[in-house]
Amino acid sequence: MLDVVIVGAGIAGLSAGISLRRAGHQVRIYERSSMNNETGAAINLTPNTTRFLTRWGLDPEALGFVKAGPIHLHDPATMEITATESHADSGELFDADLWYAHRVDLHDILRKMATDSAGPGVPVTILANSSVVRYSPDLPAIHLQDGEEVRADLVVGADGIHSIACETVLGRTNPPLPPNHYNSCYRFLIPAEVLEEDPETKFWNENVDGLVRLFPDDKTNRNLISYPCRKYVSENQARKDMQLTKQQQNSQLHRHIF
Repeated sequence: MLDVVIVGAGIAGLSAGISLRRAGHQVRIYERSSMNNETGAAINLTPNTTRFLTRWGLDPEALGFVKAGPIHLHDPATMEITATESHADSGELFDADLWYAHRVDLHDILRKMATDSAGPGVPVTILANSSVVRYSPDLPAIHLQDGEEVRADLVVGADGIHSIACETVLGRTNPPLPPNHYNSCYRFLIPAEVLEEDPETKFWNENVDGLVRLFPDDKTNRNLISYPCRKYVSENQARKDMQLTKQQQNSQLHRHIF
């Protein structure tokens, strides 16, 4: 059994913790935030991701994730469908499906899988409000903002876009680079029940399960994309503040538009 320290309790850090726990190692994760206010919007869980998530026991459908289906390309002026594609055959092609999910929902279940005493191996320990300011690869060890040195057999850096771990390995600063294409993306979530209230927006709820709508405008090089990301179909799998009755389930399909 190795004593492993992971820096960062995001999706990558939690996933590493789950995998190492399942392999029989003891894991501690140091996270600088309080983990009380996770943020995010819709994300895609591609087959190479869902393949191992489901092997760990994650049930996407029970968690309210939305299985990917058809893709409709629309004329942005007339709204007519100009072409269709589909991700519905991902399971057959890649031995795993493509799912749409809310990042917060994925983060919540990964945290539970990492720390739940019912899982295999030793539960992962997460130490929130722990800012790592330096790594010592030769020991190996991490150094916290309060001066504490934490040693381990293995240190895993999952500390995000401003990663100190990357700078330590590279031996130089590694700032994030701005894109050279000057693209911008505006993302927002709309509850399906809000769309249903206006006759002009009810269209977005039609045949919605797993459907992606793409409105490309070649003249302005702008696109509008809409797809569902959250649908609680199993009441006892939802968080307490999101438990739904049968009548409420259909109204809680969230659309993600950017």
